Amino acid sequence: MGCLITPSVRIDAAICDLLAKIYSFSDSDFETEAIELEENEIESIVVKLIEEVTNNLTGKALGFYLQAIRQSEQGKENCCGSTYIERTDDEQT
Repeated sequence: MGCLITPSVRIDAAICDLLAKIYSFSDSDFETEAIELEENEIESIVVKLIEEVTNNLTGKALGFYLQAIRQSEQGKENCCGSTYIERTDDEQT
């Protein structure tokens, strides 16, 4: 199946941000500098992450992100700048 969307500067920028994050990543479980990842390994990690998201995509997740995007576009942000999602009582667990 071919690509259904034209090239996007925003998508390219998001992928570049992910590459940069992995390139300099460090926490208690993983430190890129200590492991000395090669460029092709970082690229492979990004591909695996995208495949993981693709293979586990659900309608619930898509709806959640779409709602967050639309609310963000309407300016509904909390004090910290992150978008909040209002849920009805039956959606809360």
